Amino acid sequence: MNVQILPQAHYHIIKGQYPCRELNILGHLAALYLQFTEGDFLDEKETIGKISKLIPRLFPPYFIGENKPSDLRNAVIESYALLNGVSQAECALQYIRTCHKFDFYGSVFFHGILISSFEQNKVQDSRGRKSLPASSTDVWIACNNTSVHIIRKDDSIVEDFIPFKYLASFTTNSSTDLFVMAVDDYTKKRQIIISTPQGLTFVLSTKSFLCKPVCEFESTTKQKKAEDDLIELEQPTNNNEIINNKSFKDMLEIPIKTNSVQPKFKNSNNASIEIVDLVSDTELEDDDFFQEIPTSYIHVHIAQTIQTELLKRGQKFKRYSQV
Repeated sequence: MNVQILPQAHYHIIKGQYPCRELNILGHLAALYLQFTEGDFLDEKETIGKISKLIPRLFPPYFIGENKPSDLRNAVIESYALLNGVSQAECALQYIRTCHKFDFYGSVFFHGILISSFEQNKVQDSRGRKSLPASSTDVWIACNNTSVHIIRKDDSIVEDFIPFKYLASFTTNSSTDLFVMAVDDYTKKRQIIISTPQGLTFVLSTKSFLCKPVCEFESTTKQKKAEDDLIELEQPTNNNEIINNKSFKDMLEIPIKTNSVQPKFKNSNNASIEIVDLVSDTELEDDDFFQEIPTSYIHVHIAQTIQTELLKRGQKFKRYSQV
């Protein structure tokens, strides 16, 4: 395995993006990180001094504030002493196996502001755009293959957890960067309002679609569309209906001839949108490429993924411009 996956996962631990409050688990991960970077535990006195200085690099800030330095140090030493002779590859393997147990592993992370109470018609900035109330909470939005997690930045408390099967719809407003998720868990319905870069829309468009079981599409002829939803699915009579669908072909710079076509979308200026691969376990900063893509078009990488999956499932693909 690629041993560099350990530092990448450790970064998410230190940032508080993989929330955990179990000392034995975080102590063991810290020891694996030390064995990976520093090598074998040798001189006890020297190692204890080194660990004391490295605590901020071994544990997330919220956990350091909740525990005594001596408890953190002892937890690391206890595990570190048992790792003598363990190779970097084995350290990486053990580290990732532990991280796989976290619900957040494999997520793409977005900066966001969770809005607990918001009246759009009353709150405006100097330019007349909707602004945010003082009570807003800075959060990470973690999106992986099964769900969306909203994690508070200051203390890594999981504010909300939304499995895709409960995500009824998601809409976005490009002028305010407001993102609204409608959640229906069969007992209650609620809305979650977040201010976040538009990239979250693209990721959710792909993941929420691909995570739905095939039988769910086969049992319905049309998926309910929210106001600004990016995708609608219908049951076509055959694959030729997909290939010959005019609204689908209009989106492409090249005609569709086979099921293996590699489409390229046009933006509003008829310029091709660059293909950028999305990598899991990647933090997307506010100024990343997502903000440069017109929100009325699906990113080409995601469009290709959706088109391929649709053709496999015998579904029709349609686009809706955003309001």
